Amino acid sequence: SILLIPVDIFTTANDVQVVQMEALYGLTYLTLAACICILVPFAYFYVEETDAGEEDCTAKSSTACKSTFVILVVLSIILGAILVIGERESSHVSTQEAATIWMNAL
Repeated sequence: SILLIPVDIFTTANDVQVVQMEALYGLTYLTLAACICILVPFAYFYVEETDAGEEDCTAKSSTACKSTFVILVVLSIILGAILVIGERESSHVSTQEAATIWMNAL
């Protein structure tokens, strides 16, 4: 995301809209989230299977996929609980409004 700052400054200073910066920032953050939530856990579990003595690539990949899926489910449950509890406790700002404010701030 740090590499997008010069592009953002250029498009703002020269009043040139080559790409929509909101979409580019959103794509960048989505890519970062995918790497953090999917690729990093998969690589960790894959290497752990190698350390455990498993040599078959299919078995290592299968176990790593299962473990990554479990991590994604747990993260989704935690995030969902946080959003539901947060929405109940703050009646003046809904989750959708908070997401809109956050995206507009980008």
